[in-house]
Amino acid sequence: KWHMEIISPLISIIIPVYNPGKLLEKCLDSILHQTYENYEILLIDDCSTDDSFAICREYALKDDRIRLISNEHNLGCSRTRNRGIEMAKGEYITFVDNDDIVDDNYLKCFVDNILQASNGNLLTQQAHIHIPGVEDRVSSGLHILGAVWTKLYSREILQKNDIRFIPDLRFSEDTFFNLDYLNSVDAFYEIKEVHYHWTLNDSSTSNSRYLDYEAFQISLGLLFKYIENKRYRNQTVFEYIE
Repeated sequence: KWHMEIISPLISIIIPVYNPGKLLEKCLDSILHQTYENYEILLIDDCSTDDSFAICREYALKDDRIRLISNEHNLGCSRTRNRGIEMAKGEYITFVDNDDIVDDNYLKCFVDNILQASNGNLLTQQAHIHIPGVEDRVSSGLHILGAVWTKLYSREILQKNDIRFIPDLRFSEDTFFNLDYLNSVDAFYEIKEVHYHWTLNDSSTSNSRYLDYEAFQISLGLLFKYIENKRYRNQTVFEYIE
């Protein structure tokens, strides 16, 4: 049976870093406690103005699975992630925000179900969402397409189809990236497990985008045009993995 096969692909974890401060330490500590150990971490510092680069360097010296890259100029999240895709060595790629944390079994959960994502099909977990002043919830449904964290992507699919984040798009860049990816595969699967913890922090990049209404309106219009032009393959199958 497929679940009895032993597979241990290299997974590249891409983390753009921009002024997360001490939250970065919690993020990296959570990743370094993974029960699945065949991974690399690409820490890409986007010209942080706090002590983030020093933290990155400290961790890179402690664990040779961490690769520290420093942008010469501030590129923004999309270009920084694109740089990570180009430099990744793993068979699979996942993205983690620099102020989030993951459970010990985050990567193992992917690997245990990786054959479901054969042919590069998208594999996603659920996420615990915490926004101060709002009741915590678990992501599901349409929220799955709105973020690249909790996803496992085939690097071969990304490279073969030249799938990248749209530079300078301030909102919904994750959604467009996911739609491009789904246009290149047959299905995506949601694992009903929660191992990723996303928090809206005051200083995070996601917070400024969350409050940017103008950017939201522009991106929403682009999204409708994208779907109207039938660039998204409607026959994509969505399935749950219990």
